[in-house]
Amino acid sequence: MIGQDRRWTAGTPSQAGDALHWSLRLLERLSKRNEFLIASHHPLRETLMKQTGASEIERRQFLNAMHMEAMGVLVHEWEPVEVAEPLF
Repeated sequence: MIGQDRRWTAGTPSQAGDALHWSLRLLERLSKRNEFLIASHHPLRETLMKQTGASEIERRQFLNAMHMEAMGVLVHEWEPVEVAEPLF
């Protein structure tokens, strides 16, 4: 979800603008994918934890910070075309 200051916290995105909806939805999917890899002891587990944080809260804060930084310099947000049901 997103707060008034456009930060993503948890769950699904709010029903804000379409572009914002897409970016938060993709951010949530990225978080789910990362958490899946970390929980499954995938070889990327240690790398993900070192780069994004030791706890799920730290990792969400990291993704949020990177999203907010990108939003500060982007001219527009990319919106993908869904061709199948997402795995994450």
